[in-house]
Amino acid sequence: MSEHKRIQKELKQPDQFQTRALKVMGWMQKNPKTINIALGSIVVVFTTIIAVQAFRTNQKDARRTELTKIDLEYNAEDKIARDKRSDLQKKIQELLKKETKPEIDKSESNDASQQKEEIVDVKKIADERKLLQEKLEKIESDHSKSKELYIKFFDKHPSQPEGWIAGIKAVQIMLEKKDYSDANDKITAILKHATGSKFYQIQLRVLHVSILEELGEFDAALKEVETLEKTVDEDYKPKLLLTKGRIQILKSQKKEAFATLQGLVDKYGSSVEASTAKTIMALWN
Repeated sequence: MSEHKRIQKELKQPDQFQTRALKVMGWMQKNPKTINIALGSIVVVFTTIIAVQAFRTNQKDARRTELTKIDLEYNAEDKIARDKRSDLQKKIQELLKKETKPEIDKSESNDASQQKEEIVDVKKIADERKLLQEKLEKIESDHSKSKELYIKFFDKHPSQPEGWIAGIKAVQIMLEKKDYSDANDKITAILKHATGSKFYQIQLRVLHVSILEELGEFDAALKEVETLEKTVDEDYKPKLLLTKGRIQILKSQKKEAFATLQGLVDKYGSSVEASTAKTIMALWN
């Protein structure tokens, strides 16, 4: 059986299809890092808007000042982790220098016992360096304090844009820790209070869809997509349709997913998303 036919046969099975699509396309690589990239953009946009509007009244000034203090706490927590990483990196570099010293002299004047001792020393240095490298990779910022401060700020100002920003930043920290359930609860709370802003509703719901996917709550994610379909601008429709098709694939709704992706190709054929949809649909043939 040719490789092409083998792939075609595998794709007839929903689970295999999902796995293959994930691997081949890459567009279903849903993880905290990906979410946080999108989340970072949302925070930047929101913060810019708040910065422009924050000085219009003294009340807004006070809220912005309070939020900035929490941001400084967050930055300080990051600095602690950076300093720890920096210290370990210096130690690792020092060990690397020792580990890569000139080759052991194997001349007659360098007896076998000395050669063996030097080999053992190099091995110990290498083992120590590997342990430090493992420790380095595990260092993460402890944002537990700033997270609680962001949550308290949101609870204090749930109907204000500054409060929504604080809530989003708390969500960001939750996602970094893969606390998807808590992130879902918080984003839902923010959505309830940000009812008067179409812009915030759209951005928050886009993030909410990703969180729901991580939780495996595909029906709820599709419902959010349907809500977004009624509100997003035409430029965002291709991304939304691709997202809808992705969720339908995860739900093993191959027929519905094909219809969604075909609709994307028919209406937005020149988009990057349409090209992705074509490749996905080709896997069905």
